[in-house]
Amino acid sequence: MWGEIVESRTSQSNRKIKEKEEIKREGVELQKMFRKRCEEAFVQEKEEERMRRKRNLEVMHYQRRQAKRKEDLKAQELSNALTIDGHSSSMGGADDEKFEGLLEDAIERARQDGRTTYTLELIRHMKEPELIPAKTKSSMP
Repeated sequence: MWGEIVESRTSQSNRKIKEKEEIKREGVELQKMFRKRCEEAFVQEKEEERMRRKRNLEVMHYQRRQAKRKEDLKAQELSNALTIDGHSSSMGGADDEKFEGLLEDAIERARQDGRTTYTLELIRHMKEPELIPAKTKSSMP
């Protein structure tokens, strides 16, 4: 009987030890699995960040190219306008009529492009300021 009691307690102790070891082993496995998932998530997040930066750089380069193209077009239009102005200045008295025609064309293009025409409208209704002679020492009393 004494041998059975000792054997029973020994088997209970061994069972408890095995259960604790099993729990520890499961804990270690869970830690490994969790660590692996964290590493995978970290790698995926880094890859997404790299792709996001790449897309942002592509968009930025595209916007710069578009701005450069727009700048070049504006410079070409200005060059054309200066060339036309050069030709119109040789016309003498037809300057005002030529300017009004160019202004109307610019207003029409702005409306077609969807830009505001407020400043062009102001220019259309502007008048030459009156020139007042400067006071000189000889004209002062």
